[in-house]
Amino acid sequence: MKAIYKGKFEWGNSALGKSECELRVYKKKISEQTVVVITKAVKFSGWNSATGFIALANAVREKIESLAENTMWIEYFPQSGGYSESFDLVRLNWEGNSFHSPQRRRILRSLAEELAGSLIKMA
Repeated sequence: MKAIYKGKFEWGNSALGKSECELRVYKKKISEQTVVVITKAVKFSGWNSATGFIALANAVREKIESLAENTMWIEYFPQSGGYSESFDLVRLNWEGNSFHSPQRRRILRSLAEELAGSLIKMA
């Protein structure tokens, strides 16, 4: 897997507020499969969690045009405030040219790293 994006990512608008997260996007060379790893998302200003994730996914798609329906999304929650680290595989439906209807499933670190093809260690 090759990392095609690493760093802070901002999205949102002036009406609902801006949000920020750490983002890594990996692309498999042969299959063109893309895996997006998100961490340290600041509270989705003005949105609930599902709506915020959809807004984030569509903002990432606007920046990285190669994202499409076969994109895998992993949300990483580092250990913090008494909570253990965790990983969610987030499946999004694709219609037209946008994502919608997120469905989450908790996964182990080993599966998250296998899917990303890389150790997950965000700054």
